[in-house]
Formats: sequence, C-alpha cells, structure tokens
Amino acid sequence: LASMFAACQGTAPQLTAPEDFGTSAIQFDDVPIPSGMRLATGPGFSHSHAVGSFRYGDFEYSGHVPVERVVEYMRSRMAVHAWDLAEFETSELATDLRFTRRPYVVTCHVFEQSATTKMQVSVRTEIGPEHVADAGATIGE
Repeated sequence: LASMFAACQGTAPQLTAPEDFGTSAIQFDDVPIPSGMRLATGPGFSHSHAVGSFRYGDFEYSGHVPVERVVEYMRSRMAVHAWDLAEFETSELATDLRFTRRPYVVTCHVFEQSATTKMQVSVRTEIGPEHVADAGATIGE
C-alpha cells in the first residue's frame, strides 16, 4: 500500500504560478508595438478575440521608452500598415491616438506612471447600421 501511495505522489500535477500562465491575448500583426514595450500578462490585463473578420482586443504595455518616442513610433508605423490617423490629442497627462482602417478602429492611450511608460491599445471592429440590421434579422428568425 505504501508503494502504491508513493507512486501516486510522483504523478501529482504541478501547479504553476499565475504569472507563468502567459497571456490569453493574441496580438494582431498589423498593430505594431515599439521595441522596449512589453505586453502586460496575467488576469485582467490583456485579452483579445478574433473570428473571421471580427477583431476585439485590449492590450496593456509598459516599458522604459520615452512617451514621445512611443507616440512617434505609432504615428509612423501604423501608416505602414495602411492605418489612417483619425484623431490625435495630447496633454500634460497623456497622448491619445485613434487610427481607422475600415472596418477596424485602434485607439492608443500613452502616458507615464511611476517612471514607466504605459500604453493601452484597443482594437475594435466597427459595426455599421447595415450589420446591425442583418444581425437583427438573423437573431429574430
């Protein structure tokens, strides 16, 4: 009996710390991220979902890259991927950028916190009235 118990102990699953689980966020190839900015992983940070042409994602990044460099990188590199800069607002506290490429919208909120640059990126699929009408017809059938 003792040897059977010992054998069972050897096959017990090993638990992994939450920070070792990695991210459940699939990053999109056409949304470039500056070198030196790391994706925040773990529960409640970054997540995404993509099905067909529908994309949804919220990503948090941090690093020791100056805010101005992150903003300039996003402005120049998003254009390479055919994103149009639709809005640009800057204040003492943060810089907000909004890029569009139908049917998608990407927003970036860049700011400094505790001597670290933070960037929050949101990717959404815009659904126009024509899609809502089609969805309503499908749901109501």
